[in-house]
Amino acid sequence: MAVTRKRFRRGPFLETLEGRMLLAGDGFHNFLQPHDVNDDSRVSAADALFVINRLSGDDSRGSASYEDVNDDGRVTAQDALHVINGLSHDRSNSNANDEAIARLYREDGVRVKVEFEIEDSGLKVEVKVQNAAPNETFEVRVDDVRLGEITTDGRGRGKLELGAGQDLPLPSVMPQIRSGMTTELVRASDSSSSTSSSSTSSSSSDSSSSGNSSSSSSSSSDSSSSSTGASTSDTRELKARLIGDASIDAESKFESSPTGVEFSAELRNAPANTTFDVQVDGEIVGALTTDSRGRGRLQFEQNDDSKPFPANFPNVDVGTQVRIGDTLSGVFRLDGASSSTGGGSSSSDDSSDSSSGDDTGSNGGVTAGAVLELKSQLRGMSGVDAEAKYESTMSSVEFKVELEDAPANAEYSVTVDGVTVGTLRTDSRGRGRLQFELNDDSKPFPANFPAVAAGTEIRVGNQLAGTFGFGSNDD
Repeated sequence: MAVTRKRFRRGPFLETLEGRMLLAGDGFHNFLQPHDVNDDSRVSAADALFVINRLSGDDSRGSASYEDVNDDGRVTAQDALHVINGLSHDRSNSNANDEAIARLYREDGVRVKVEFEIEDSGLKVEVKVQNAAPNETFEVRVDDVRLGEITTDGRGRGKLELGAGQDLPLPSVMPQIRSGMTTELVRASDSSSSTSSSSTSSSSSDSSSSGNSSSSSSSSSDSSSSSTGASTSDTRELKARLIGDASIDAESKFESSPTGVEFSAELRNAPANTTFDVQVDGEIVGALTTDSRGRGRLQFEQNDDSKPFPANFPNVDVGTQVRIGDTLSGVFRLDGASSSTGGGSSSSDDSSDSSSGDDTGSNGGVTAGAVLELKSQLRGMSGVDAEAKYESTMSSVEFKVELEDAPANAEYSVTVDGVTVGTLRTDSRGRGRLQFELNDDSKPFPANFPAVAAGTEIRVGNQLAGTFGFGSNDD
């Protein structure tokens, strides 16, 4: 009997496999700035291109890429569309708000972003944490002032939002936004901390970017505010020197203490027997009338029934603007900023940049590592176009004052926060420039150059004056 071999056959069939989902981890989603796919701290068309290349199977995009823009666990054309829509929104709102951003990358992989944004309603602070341990709590401090706590979610993400438009108020003693600001994230479980030093929060190489936020958990702050826009549990004093008419001496104060809150606005050497509206953060809070000597005062006191605060008096904090009349304006700053005299001189004309004129070449205390741009339009001389600019990046710092249509062949001392930092000379066409650059030995900062922040006053000669503000400042 012949031996036969039985052949077993199995027909082919299709089987639906489990969908491939990206890990929930943040290797594919940039929680700090979702639109920044290539993590270069900018949002550009290159970010959309990264997503498109990923979809086409191109693996040359690099290791630091976060293509899951909408955080749905997948990479699809929707992610590229999110970037494109974000670009369109950012460009259409490029001048809506002013902001300063810095980031910190710790050795253990924790990423932190701190953003200060000046909105129409006031200052907003946002702190984001990524790649931390799940359910970990951090205390956030800025210049030793406690802002609040962040508790991460199951994916190690957390966010804290304070100030304008947020449920949590800013602390009653909010530090001034300035170069050299220090931010700390301290683990609640122990005393170890993550510290960086910059205008906002970081000493790592990163630059500013615009972004949207993703939802995450945050905890409450221990701050409280009163009907007058300040807490009376701490003592602080804010001052604003008002600029706009060099012949008028104008000042405003806001003081809070455990015993009460007080606001005042004063004029000296103003036109006699004249009434001026007083505005705080865009709200008209009262009127000031000068006497026959050009002096006037408006005052509110929380515990004085004869000087009650108006019902519409807004929240007041560092950076809040105050105006008297149509020409005088300034911003509140914490009282006690140092003001000294001295410094080197420098000059320039419109044909060449200036050298600093400082004989030490030390650049004073000016250091890079912050992302900050401040500008000021200087007023006080009819027909003269004057602007000051202070710009800091992760690698450089530049200060510049320029005049156009000024008196020809004239000299003007330049003071920053009361410190004389140099001399500006105009040419035969009435143009002049004073410029300092951190990485240019021909234009070093003088040794006495002060710290610069929003609200810092700058003067050119005896008439031109202004205060620094974020981005474009037309005050």
